[in-house]
Amino acid sequence: MMSRWVLSSLFFLYVSSASGKWELEKDESGIKIYSRSHATSDFKEYKALTTFRASRNKVASLILNIDDYVNWFPDCLESYQIKKEGDEMIVYYLIDSPWPISDRDAVMRLKIDHSNKETLIHFEEVTAVKPKVKNVVRIPKSRGFWRLTDVGEKTSVVYQNHADPGGEVPAWVTNLFIVDAPYETLVAMKKRLK
Repeated sequence: MMSRWVLSSLFFLYVSSASGKWELEKDESGIKIYSRSHATSDFKEYKALTTFRASRNKVASLILNIDDYVNWFPDCLESYQIKKEGDEMIVYYLIDSPWPISDRDAVMRLKIDHSNKETLIHFEEVTAVKPKVKNVVRIPKSRGFWRLTDVGEKTSVVYQNHADPGGEVPAWVTNLFIVDAPYETLVAMKKRLK
């Protein structure tokens, strides 16, 4: 029987083959951000690459400490874990959006797979778990992963996501700012990990 990690990896290989070619959008401060068109959406997908001077366990702990996101994750107003079972957890985020765009929130399922050299954290939306909040747009689709790999005493990071922010924001506007969120997230993580 195949492990969940193998099945998840095959899924992401399939998704990757169904989308466009990666294009480098930003290369700054040791962080590279790529984007590509998506086969089933007008919203682009991004992939962010960097290396942290921290252990894989320390990086994974930062990503999985959802309650602490309000202290470092860009524009995060509220964050908490709804439930945890084994290597899966359901989490909630509320994100501040610039006026006149409504704030966004997301309910996500995280699945964690560890191996000797790598930690893979998959995430995808599970919108029906928590009722919608008044005057806040629920993100209807967000799927991706964090791949953390040991490189000596450092950790190589791949952060990939494809999302539909919901509401009335046109895809072309969202695509103009596709590099901002992952870049700011990785910069904030580097500061937090010092």
